[in-house]
Amino acid sequence: MRLYELMVIFHPGLEAESVRSAIDRIGAVLGERGGRVGRVDVWGRRRLAYEVRHQKDGTYAVIEVVGEPEAVAELERVLSINDEVLRHKVVRLPESGIPSMVPSVEEEAAPVPAAPVAPAP
Repeated sequence: MRLYELMVIFHPGLEAESVRSAIDRIGAVLGERGGRVGRVDVWGRRRLAYEVRHQKDGTYAVIEVVGEPEAVAELERVLSINDEVLRHKVVRLPESGIPSMVPSVEEEAAPVPAAPVAPAP
């Protein structure tokens, strides 16, 4: 499983509930192929640098994704044909460096270690 960051610009006409359901569909596409969505950061509506599909604004969302390359390729295919999405970009994050908000499969399965007990005086 690899860690990715997905930036999506949704159509500005979508309401907050529609953006949330679109993000849920992204999770469903990944879930069908063994991946999952981690941290989701919706930036809200912002001005685009240039017009995209005759739109000057868009609703931005940054989504942390964990999955196999095949799952991410399918996600990109689905996003490219979705009319709600103006633009998207997937970037693979390095394995080390910035700590991820998404626990790895090994971390989820491992028991939580007990805190060390200080000896009584």
